[in-house]
Amino acid sequence: MESFEKLTTNKKHSDLLKELYEDDIEKLDLLIGCLAEEPRPDGYGFGETAFNTFVLMASRRLKTDRLVKVIFQFHSCHLLKILQNLNKF
Repeated sequence: MESFEKLTTNKKHSDLLKELYEDDIEKLDLLIGCLAEEPRPDGYGFGETAFNTFVLMASRRLKTDRLVKVIFQFHSCHLLKILQNLNKF
C-alpha cells in the first residue's frame, strides 16, 4: 500500500489513520490495515488481503487435516453403499 488514501475511500478514516501513524504508511499495523482496506469482496466484512489469506489458509488446512479426510472417506463409502442398494430396486 502506498498511501492512506488508497487504503480506504473514507476520508475521515484515512485522515485519522494518517494522524495516528504520523503519515507513515509503513507504521500501519497489519490488522488495522486489513480492517480498513477497501474495496471488500461482496458479502465480506474485510478487505482483499484478509480475504486472500483466509482462502489460502482454509484450503491448506482442509488439505492437511487427516480427520477431515477420514470423515469424508467414511461418508463417501457409506453413500456409495446406499446408492448401490437403491440401484437394486
